[in-house]
Amino acid sequence: MQEKAGWMNQGQRSRYIKTGGIVALVLFVLYYLLPGSSGTAGNFPSGNVASDPSIGTAKCTRPYSSNKPLIQYALMIDAGSTGSRIHVYRFNNCGPTPELENEDFEMTPKKEGGSGLSSYDADAEGAAKSLDVLLEVAMKNVPDKLKG
Repeated sequence: MQEKAGWMNQGQRSRYIKTGGIVALVLFVLYYLLPGSSGTAGNFPSGNVASDPSIGTAKCTRPYSSNKPLIQYALMIDAGSTGSRIHVYRFNNCGPTPELENEDFEMTPKKEGGSGLSSYDADAEGAAKSLDVLLEVAMKNVPDKLKG
């Protein structure tokens, strides 16, 4: 009868090493992906506080998450066949998801022959200038400190 060379054979040893490696990899990934309780993201351990009222909100004084600003703006330009439109959205980060506080809307003026960008055919400069009125709305509504 053949004597055992060790307490486990090569197949068992290989299986344990692979399983241990997979467990270690999963723990390593979880360690780096799960948020820490120390708030290490950013240099603002208690969150970004508004430095002036134009970038503050009446809803709260600090963002829910310390790695997000208190107020954010989002701009959406819709260039359709009947004209172009801009939506300027203002969100606060007082909760776990952004909350819409305000929306400003503007549309390009109607003109004969169509108001959409396609009505400018080969006049690229004219098409670009038609959007200036929309960009002015964004410049007027987004505070200077948040433009960039």
